[in-house]
Amino acid sequence: MALICNSYIFKINNIKRPPAGLFLCLFFCLSPGFGQKSDSYNPIISAIEFQGLQKTKQDILEREIQHQLNMALDSSLAKEDRNRLENLGIFSAVTWNTVPLEDGTAILNFRVIESISMVPIFSPVYDENMGWFLILGTRLNNFRGRNEKLTLRGMFGNVSAYDVIFKNPWVFGDHVSLAFDFSKKIFEHYFLPYRQQTQVFEINIGRYFGYERRLTAGIELEKKEYFGEDTTDFYYFSPELSAVYDTRDIYNDPSKGMYIFWYGKYYWHLNQPKPESTTNWIQSYSAYYSPLKGKRKTTLGINLNISSTRGFRNEFWLGSLGGVNTVR
Repeated sequence: MALICNSYIFKINNIKRPPAGLFLCLFFCLSPGFGQKSDSYNPIISAIEFQGLQKTKQDILEREIQHQLNMALDSSLAKEDRNRLENLGIFSAVTWNTVPLEDGTAILNFRVIESISMVPIFSPVYDENMGWFLILGTRLNNFRGRNEKLTLRGMFGNVSAYDVIFKNPWVFGDHVSLAFDFSKKIFEHYFLPYRQQTQVFEINIGRYFGYERRLTAGIELEKKEYFGEDTTDFYYFSPELSAVYDTRDIYNDPSKGMYIFWYGKYYWHLNQPKPESTTNWIQSYSAYYSPLKGKRKTTLGINLNISSTRGFRNEFWLGSLGGVNTVR
């Protein structure tokens, strides 16, 4: 800038018009467009950096970035990367910009503000069948700085229970997730003269295939005990499989498209006099459409749900699967 001004002043002195030349120099240097990049500014991105990280590990962000190094800036791809970072659910704000370098290249810079990681759980609950009970616990978002979620929860009152839930949406490979749940629950049975105690351990591994398909497989070990005039118990070994096909744009506009869900679970009863098994199969088909666009968008949805259970069933089994869709 100094060289430009000196050049103008030198010319002004030669033609003996310093006031006009000085005004022209100041007007040129202070004009709004001077030193700014136009909309067509597409430098080569030589580095990608992240600012604002306090607890989160940098590789958690790096694996979400699809903009490549040593290529011209693609602003649409940078915006998609920003959306992916925001969709992690661990940042309250995500922005991006470019930082020019002396060699003509630029740094693609993402700036984040981390959200609160510890969320307390306190909720009094009234259930028509169980009565009043209190839920206390905490949920740790972004546990260990790796976008993991850990929930520790207990129930007190007419229901005594605790559970530990852990979820990692990307534990290794390409979007391979891991989740496990361990829980114990004691309560009065809804309609049988028993006090029920249920213990469950479940582990699942899932994987995304693109943005539309997700497959999850897991196993569950379950023990149910019924205490009354006599004692009855059941042990289950249950492999399960679920698949999702989702055509909605979950990052920008999930208001149109299809959502299809299949879920199957096989219960192998371990302590029955003779080998018994039960199969539970659920299908869900949903479609979404927005007839009214704009800020006050209206979204319509329709759903078809099919559920079936085949195999061994007794009064205890029917009680455990009962719900709002069960007619007794």
